[in-house]
Amino acid sequence: SDPCNSYDCSHSNPFYIGPCGTFSSISCASLVSSIHVLQVDFQNRFSTPTINSFQILDYTKSLTLHLTLSNPGVIYCAAFTVGTTLLNANNILTHNYGVQTLSRNTTLEIRDLVPSTYYDIYCATKNLYGNTMPFLDILATKRTIKTSCCKTVNVELLVDNVVKDDAKVNAVKLSVDQIPLSPIRILLYTTTLIESSNIYYSHSLQPDQLVISDLATYFASFSHLNTLRSGRSSLNVTILTAGYKIEYKNGMSSFFVLPTRFDQSAPKAKSAVFSGDGYSIKVLFDSATDTASFQSSTFSCAFLLHFIGVNNYNCQWTNSKNLNIILSPFSALMAGSVISVLGGKIRNDGISANFTIATNLSLELPPKSERVRPFVSVKVASISNLCSPLFVDISSSTGAVNRNWKNVSFNVFVLNATISKTAGRISTLLNSAPNPNRPISVPATYLQVGYYSIQVTLCNYFNECGFGSNAVTIIADSVPVISIAGPLAKSIFTRNYLQINAAATFSTCTNQIFVPNLVFNWVISKNSVIQESVVSASSSPLCFTLEPFTLSVNSFYELTLFASYETDPSFAVQTSVTIHVVESNIVAVIQGTGNSRLLALGSSLVLNATESYDEDFGSVANSSSHIPTFTFKWSCITLLPVQSSACGLSLRSAYRYSPILTIIAIGGSLNKTFEVQLQLLNGNRTASTSLTVQVVPSVQSLVLISTPPTVVIGVNEKLKVSGGVFSAVDGFASWTVNDTSLDLHSLLLNENKLFLQPSSAAFRNDYSLVLKPNALPPNSFFTFTLTYQEVGGVSVCASVVVITNSIPMPGGFSVQPTHGIEMQDVFEFTAYLWQDENLPLSFAFAFLAKNIWQPLKAVNELGYGSYTLPAGVDINNNILMCAATVFNSLGSNNSAYQNVRVGRNSLLNNITYISSIISQAFDSPTIYTDENNIQFGLSTGSAILGYISCLGAPLCTTIGRYECSQFVNTCGECFSGFLGESGHANTLCYNLTKHSAQTTQSIEKSLIPNSRRLSASCNSNSDCEVFQFCDISAHVCSPQQKQCINNCNGRGTCTFIFTDTGQSTDVCYVSDPLCSPRCNCVNSFGSTCAYASESALNTSTENRLVFLYEFMYFTFIQ
Repeated sequence: SDPCNSYDCSHSNPFYIGPCGTFSSISCASLVSSIHVLQVDFQNRFSTPTINSFQILDYTKSLTLHLTLSNPGVIYCAAFTVGTTLLNANNILTHNYGVQTLSRNTTLEIRDLVPSTYYDIYCATKNLYGNTMPFLDILATKRTIKTSCCKTVNVELLVDNVVKDDAKVNAVKLSVDQIPLSPIRILLYTTTLIESSNIYYSHSLQPDQLVISDLATYFASFSHLNTLRSGRSSLNVTILTAGYKIEYKNGMSSFFVLPTRFDQSAPKAKSAVFSGDGYSIKVLFDSATDTASFQSSTFSCAFLLHFIGVNNYNCQWTNSKNLNIILSPFSALMAGSVISVLGGKIRNDGISANFTIATNLSLELPPKSERVRPFVSVKVASISNLCSPLFVDISSSTGAVNRNWKNVSFNVFVLNATISKTAGRISTLLNSAPNPNRPISVPATYLQVGYYSIQVTLCNYFNECGFGSNAVTIIADSVPVISIAGPLAKSIFTRNYLQINAAATFSTCTNQIFVPNLVFNWVISKNSVIQESVVSASSSPLCFTLEPFTLSVNSFYELTLFASYETDPSFAVQTSVTIHVVESNIVAVIQGTGNSRLLALGSSLVLNATESYDEDFGSVANSSSHIPTFTFKWSCITLLPVQSSACGLSLRSAYRYSPILTIIAIGGSLNKTFEVQLQLLNGNRTASTSLTVQVVPSVQSLVLISTPPTVVIGVNEKLKVSGGVFSAVDGFASWTVNDTSLDLHSLLLNENKLFLQPSSAAFRNDYSLVLKPNALPPNSFFTFTLTYQEVGGVSVCASVVVITNSIPMPGGFSVQPTHGIEMQDVFEFTAYLWQDENLPLSFAFAFLAKNIWQPLKAVNELGYGSYTLPAGVDINNNILMCAATVFNSLGSNNSAYQNVRVGRNSLLNNITYISSIISQAFDSPTIYTDENNIQFGLSTGSAILGYISCLGAPLCTTIGRYECSQFVNTCGECFSGFLGESGHANTLCYNLTKHSAQTTQSIEKSLIPNSRRLSASCNSNSDCEVFQFCDISAHVCSPQQKQCINNCNGRGTCTFIFTDTGQSTDVCYVSDPLCSPRCNCVNSFGSTCAYASESALNTSTENRLVFLYEFMYFTFIQ
């Protein structure tokens, strides 16, 4: 009954909202209108655990929490900088610091914190049934704590060896992780111990004092090294400001002072350690190497290393001290495996020839602070019914460190004790599942009506564990089931295009064929407020898309899909995903300079940094409202002839921290080289770039690169670097690259060397570098240089650094079973353990048919799918090639392949059966149409609509033709460069390169009427002219006749007509382009008499019309 009394409304005020209650002054004898309001407060049937005790141990960069709960359950905790407003429980859960405990006592660690910083700690609990602690109770868990001293000043020693009388600039680099609240004062000096006298000698750096006040990078130099004693020296950094400590990168704080460069020692291999994500092994050397002349791209590890399976691995230098072994999934390398560095391969980066000696290293696990923690995503329908299987999906979980999970543990909890045995059976089934990389099916026979909480713990090879849970309610009624592809929580940049795909099915306990119409509605909210202005751009109701820069940075969004009956909107099911929009980088850009310039003495150069930008917005020039958020710090050092932290150029700007800087080559700068540095600052983010300036007496030629000094591209993109030459002197312009393994000439889409003849006046000649797509290897960096060599004069140049994005690192790809029958057996496609830094990953599956890749699904975040497949090629033992292509968020992709054997299905000889297959592919009675099943229907439909038998076809490659593909037992067209009967046929095609001398004469002969045609004796076809064959019975060369396709399928006779007049003819030779064969069908239909009845032809036509309609709809929703 209605809980609100309709008489609590006033006739005189029909818009009065009357809640439940009694008001003596109100009379509603003749009610006109009213609004009833029902407010309900929900409480969990089973309370969530409360925190009985809360102990925090603080460390410099982490916190350890010892907690005692009132009841067994799950607890998540997270640290926020003081003053952060907590909006909902998701703010805590997405930090992924959670643990399940059945004993009530637990320990939880929060990492990646800043020393000497105050944090607010919040915790949220869940009971074993998946209910989350009320938000007010979450707010009450707040604890404020300060991490231990001290904040860190990061110090990196940039040199391993220094030589007397050879000053080193930027030998020491210093930085901090957060903007200091007050300036940090630092003293720098070195000490050398003379062991014979046990006396320490000290030496100041230049500068000997630094004051750090921001996030900029600071440098110090060694100077006047001739006053240093030879031997090992130590760098000493003393902080005069309280609350900070020194942290040396890689623990390196000492270096050698050498009398000459020839005294440099050979580098030594120090360690081999897994990276924190398990996708590489870092081999560290104690000093800089010459990288064995390998540049920036990858190479076989066997050149420099030896270990198990070394020939299957690639390596790459990240700098002169660090060599990365790139690991493939399921690597046999384990902690304790021996990594051997080969002797005589690597030497120091000086001019001495001291090579490394052979060294064996024991492979180590990464430090605990660097290990990736699993993020567990448990996906299950919120509501399902008794009659359909329940799918539990943990395939979107991350953090497996490039291997199978070390431990997978499922627990199922129920509210109703009467179904506890059912929960136990489901737990046992889930824990015995052989493949957690695709959804696990729980049969309907396992289910009973009730509420189930499914909880999962995943542990990786590094012994790091993560926890996740979700819940499902099983009912007895028919119900729609909806799901969203990918993990339940994802992080994106606002510059990314957002696409969220969903799927919907109808679960029924009856034999109901009719599926009710559903209305789908996407709702996106921020901070629990619905964002009505944010609307999907997709035409598909099961796809949500947003253009870049739609969502706000540093925000959490909840995207929910509702599905309701068209006839009863009051009933709805829903599923949701949490989207965290994270902050991007800032990029420093000096406009139109490349990374080097010549400057004539007395002249000036304007450096413009207004093209610097925030990846979350755009350039400063195009977004003036963001100019105040950037701080531009310009500095200058001398590189040559003597390195010094002093600058011989005059630097001028309109105001402090201006993006515009004018440099002037003043007296004293002649024949010197300088480095002008730009440090770009924004909050806690920093970026830098630099320009090398050489001062010369005069400049006759100038090379400019208008592209930014550093370019980042995807490997599948075409690269264009815009460059040009200003000159009044003849010369040659050419592009070069620093990696000798690249053949630049073969990769360029334009000339890589050009002779220029300018007029008497200076001119500009645009000369850009244009590279083909896929010209450069992934995850590499190269320096491209444009050089102009004046005839009889000097050369000038400018360079640009090109960095290629990574492509997804290969994981596993399987298709099971490995053999089956076409359009009958279901094949399960699974792609797993793929990895890339640019997330999220998206997946596509396809099969190869008639030399064309046919996609099985739309590109989305589902890494699995189940499909029926068409048959493989008959003459290739029915082998069908399948592929998984994986895309990162930048569109770069990588693929893996697997062959399966798919045999012919004899039922496909029946046109009615084909019709039913087409109908089912596009219009499943339980699946709501989306781009995935349409894509599947289009691919498989095109294959079976073109179903033909090729068992009777000749070996097509031996007659110069493509494989049989469109007509029964008939080869394809002639190969490119071959000549023969046009179209699909079984007649011979001739290789023009082999028959070029006789082709024209032979064609002329073949066109001579039969009575006048010259014949030659023969013993084989090779004795005859082109378009002739050897008639063995008469040993005479005879002209080849054209043939009807598959001899009219045995249902007609083959006749010939002239194509221009339509008149019949008795003969039609292969060489005659004016005639063609035609089938005269007898009691059959179709151009090749392929159909035994007119109804079969009509059904085939209808199938093709259905196919075309679905194709049009597919293009509409894309």
